[in-house]
Amino acid sequence: MQIKVPYGRENQDCNVPESVQCMYGKLRQVEPEQDPSLQIRFAIKNLIGDIKQDKLVKAQKIAIAVSDITRPVPSRLILEELVLWLNQLDITEDQIIVLVGGGLHRPATPKDLKYILGENLLDRIKNIVPHDADDEGMLAFLGISAQGTPVYVNKYFAQADYRIITGMIDAHQFMGFTAGVKGAVIGLGGRPTITGNHARLFSPGAELGRLEDNPARLDLEDIGKMIGVDMIVNVALNDKKQVVKAVAGHPLEAHRQGVEFAKGIFGVPMAPADIVIASPGDIQRISMFTKLRRH
Repeated sequence: MQIKVPYGRENQDCNVPESVQCMYGKLRQVEPEQDPSLQIRFAIKNLIGDIKQDKLVKAQKIAIAVSDITRPVPSRLILEELVLWLNQLDITEDQIIVLVGGGLHRPATPKDLKYILGENLLDRIKNIVPHDADDEGMLAFLGISAQGTPVYVNKYFAQADYRIITGMIDAHQFMGFTAGVKGAVIGLGGRPTITGNHARLFSPGAELGRLEDNPARLDLEDIGKMIGVDMIVNVALNDKKQVVKAVAGHPLEAHRQGVEFAKGIFGVPMAPADIVIASPGDIQRISMFTKLRRH
């Protein structure tokens, strides 16, 4: 059997003798059913669960969290559809603050912002802030989570009247899956919060693809409630980084529906093996880190 494993921007080939029992797991091939913007627009118009819309229409300041340049999230497309929807609710761009969350990554640069959001959004939304997890002046302390994690979050997000998170649903090595409230708790968190939560990666139940009884995810979602996340817009991508599913609505209910879809793409039945050959990670992300190092 010949297998191909993603490596950098290319693949490494390997021939496995037919006499060797081999299981070859890879992402299921899923093609988009429609244009990504249309999928996102449909999700926002068909919200899952309660998003406290009365609170939204009365809000004077709406905070929207987006991912940094190390994630292949179509943030520009999501934000364009979100702003259009907010405009229809008589909420203007002047009421919106966009926070670019990167966890413990370096803060987004002007060049990053242009890549992530595009010139049109940069012209329309004047209040855009790259998050810095080590800038104490940018953080608000909200207390201690039930699991004992100190909760520091971007103060502009905490002070907003309504809080929205965008992101990409992907399998995560100890959080189960990404997205949901993670875009605020980790993306916009302070260093003590991020390291405190991530210390649970060694706890029983902190596993790839597991949400229930996962101590890292339980802590994450407890902190999300403390922060007061009101709404999410999440997408799932195929192996070509195309949007194949979009969900929007309640931070937990919408996320869980998105995860159920994602399991059908990322979940591959496997059994314990004596030898495992694994890809080092996302090709696009590896190449992006290479570009960052060069600059």
